[in-house]
Amino acid sequence: MDHRGYAWALIPALAVGLFAVSLYGYNEHTKRSAAVSQVELGYQTIYHNVSYDADEMQDALRRAEVTTQTLTINRELRSAAQHAALAARASGSLPISVQSHPLTAFFHDVETRCTQLMDLHAAATPLTPSERSDLSTMASDATRVEQQLRTIQRSGFRGSYPLTNFVKFGASAVNASPLAKQFTKMNQTVFSLRATHQAVYLKSFAADRDPVHDEPSLASVGSVISSQQAIARATSFVGGTVGKNPYVAAYGTGSAHPFYLVTFHPSGPQSSPLYVSVFQHGGYVFEMAREGFSGGTGTSVADGRSIAKQFLWQHGFPSVTLVESDAYHGQIFTKFAPLRQGVPLENQTILVTVAQGARRVTHYDASAYFEAEPYRGTFTPKITAQDAVKAFSAGVKTAHAQLVVCAPHGDDPRLAYRFFAMRGTNTYIVDVDAQNGRVLAIAKQTKL
Repeated sequence: MDHRGYAWALIPALAVGLFAVSLYGYNEHTKRSAAVSQVELGYQTIYHNVSYDADEMQDALRRAEVTTQTLTINRELRSAAQHAALAARASGSLPISVQSHPLTAFFHDVETRCTQLMDLHAAATPLTPSERSDLSTMASDATRVEQQLRTIQRSGFRGSYPLTNFVKFGASAVNASPLAKQFTKMNQTVFSLRATHQAVYLKSFAADRDPVHDEPSLASVGSVISSQQAIARATSFVGGTVGKNPYVAAYGTGSAHPFYLVTFHPSGPQSSPLYVSVFQHGGYVFEMAREGFSGGTGTSVADGRSIAKQFLWQHGFPSVTLVESDAYHGQIFTKFAPLRQGVPLENQTILVTVAQGARRVTHYDASAYFEAEPYRGTFTPKITAQDAVKAFSAGVKTAHAQLVVCAPHGDDPRLAYRFFAMRGTNTYIVDVDAQNGRVLAIAKQTKL
């Protein structure tokens, strides 16, 4: 039978079908691009808030320098403390890969010192010469920090999605970028300022610090390893020798978490570099990035989760739970939280990326796990989930209450009930302190 007579209908139909498929792919790509742009906008907004509040903080400190009237000084100290607290919280909401722990600590120190000075002179007694000297030191240091934040904002935020790429690829894969170098320089500056002026930032209010918290992270304790030991740790982590003559470089010298970056250059068909980051203190491998395996299809999201979980089990994380996962651009992105006594440690999440085509892990980032302040509290709540619901206003529906350990806004880790909450057409993730029922954080999930 001759089918050529149907060609007049078949060819246009195929063309329409091809156009529809292309349009669908274009729409999906557009949606993904819009989503990534929204994430990048969120991160840059957070950074702008850090920079803005740092600027307002140093302005208030400078204003306090120009008068001897204690009431006026206290007003400016209150303003400086408020903006320091806001800057500290915002800096704790940046991507893990670019969070600056020395910077957050600096903001907390300024807040605490300003608050202490206000308390000491609540009766309008004059500041001592030593206290005025401390005030001038804080103002000078705040100016230097604010200038570096502005420099990063002016020259570092170039290209497509500079902050989102830190989340997607991690600091190892982009460590040589100008943005990464500027963050490293800022960390070194802040660390140096706090070390030089210990009498202002450490000794002056050491008695006011909570001895239960501010404990050192895993990444800041332990014996310091050599560069050759770092190569050995990295080689073991990736399962054996990769290519010849791996290159190692030290980064973050003077910061709270200095590390080595080991670069392997595999031989053969797969010659793209492989990066492994190792903390100098303790020798923990906290990040791995493998180039050349992105794209492709053939691996479901469920299979990707299994591959990622098996990878973590092989590398010392036997007990984890999935927090979230997604797939786009040929890669499956997963986030896991370690479990302790059955409770997810949401402040120490681990990221694992799996290439859909190659079915192998291309990126691993456990920096949050090793850099987080460890939780030393109880896993037994004082209130029930039903009690915690009382924190919500009328008309809010809640679901999926779960005990987690979280560190809202970069604060000390706490045991909390995490709720999925709905009010009207908006959805939220809400953390409520499991000991006293206080709302710790509210994250709006919708843009309505």
